[in-house]
Amino acid sequence: MGTSVSTGTAEDLGAPAPRTGLNPPAQPAGHAAPPTRAPVPASGSAPARARGGGPPAAAAGGRHPAGRGVAAWLAANFRLHGEHDPAPRPARMVGLCAWAAALGLIGLPIAGRSSVAIMMGSAPGWFEPVVVAVGLAGIAMTSAAFAGIHRERVPWRLLTAATVTLVVNLALVLIAL
Repeated sequence: MGTSVSTGTAEDLGAPAPRTGLNPPAQPAGHAAPPTRAPVPASGSAPARARGGGPPAAAAGGRHPAGRGVAAWLAANFRLHGEHDPAPRPARMVGLCAWAAALGLIGLPIAGRSSVAIMMGSAPGWFEPVVVAVGLAGIAMTSAAFAGIHRERVPWRLLTAATVTLVVNLALVLIAL
């Protein structure tokens, strides 16, 4: 009554290993494994950042993120809040939200005046596409500031650029209308 017990793994026997959250799927031949995120230290503090708010030096391989291409730089600087990311400081969130709200409240009458002039036909032909493009750029930069909140300077630079677009739109309205 001999029953044999195999001590081999499922892969040794030709069957695929069961997938769990601990063992990622095997990569097909010729494909590189996707980059993994560095583990968060047990103390809960974020890893030290390189000067200028870039990624940690270990994650960047000691190189500036721009050396890896624009897509890699954008992915490193603009991302949504992850499950294991520490929460931003409350004062930082309040400052970011207050600045964004001020941009919205000041931009609303400018956009209203522009819309009325466009609908009434009193605006020059170049006015509508220029004002819309500049306004959308400002909105995009304000939105991107929230995605870059985990970087030291990125949100403040984006909000400054969004403020510049608001001033440009105001100047366009004052000049053209």
